[in-house]
Amino acid sequence: MVVGCSDYSDDTAHVTAVLHGKSLQLSPAIQHKSVKQSLNLLGSCGYADLHPTNKLADPQKEPYLHFAFSGARDVELRVPTRLAPSGKIKVGLTEMVITLPLSSGIILVRSNHDILYFTKYYCKFATELEQPLAKAQKP
Repeated sequence: MVVGCSDYSDDTAHVTAVLHGKSLQLSPAIQHKSVKQSLNLLGSCGYADLHPTNKLADPQKEPYLHFAFSGARDVELRVPTRLAPSGKIKVGLTEMVITLPLSSGIILVRSNHDILYFTKYYCKFATELEQPLAKAQKP
């Protein structure tokens, strides 16, 4: 779970969804809701690889959700104690990509100059994030 997250009620995030090679138009309400749901999803991850990678996602190969935050969000996440003795890490979240479908997706997070990998999240949060996306796909 997300242990702590600064309040960014006046902060904006630009959310992009790419499905089947096409950009999906998301209403401001769905974008706002998906930010909170994505942070819940990130906080529920049971696996973290804190060895940075150098790319967020390959849009030519996979559908994804992309979150670009107007400023860094300080998020404290629980991780296994083998990765951090305290069991927590603080991430200055500036960008996040969630690959789709959520049933087999991963979360890539840009923090400062590093890109970190998270997966094995709680199904309830994945379902909550998928529902508004499904509605947005309907004509």
